[in-house]
Amino acid sequence: MLTHRTNLLLSEDDNRLLTQLAHQQGVTKGKLIRAAIAKVYRKAKLEQAQAERTKLMQKIQQNWSLIQKSNQQLDYQELRDYGRSA
Repeated sequence: MLTHRTNLLLSEDDNRLLTQLAHQQGVTKGKLIRAAIAKVYRKAKLEQAQAERTKLMQKIQQNWSLIQKSNQQLDYQELRDYGRSA
């Protein structure tokens, strides 16, 4: 659902291109602009989130291997409680 209106100033060339593309594709200029936003900015945001998840997984794997190598007995209840408090 579209709920926000935005005014946009375009150069003559950009407006001509956008109008031509909209006519060729049978869509509005607004729909083309929304598609471009989704393609460029949402993709970048998703890639950044993926990179952050990958980095986090690497840290977890590194720390997990340290825990497995440790001779100490782990108190899983204490770890759980600590995780819940964070």
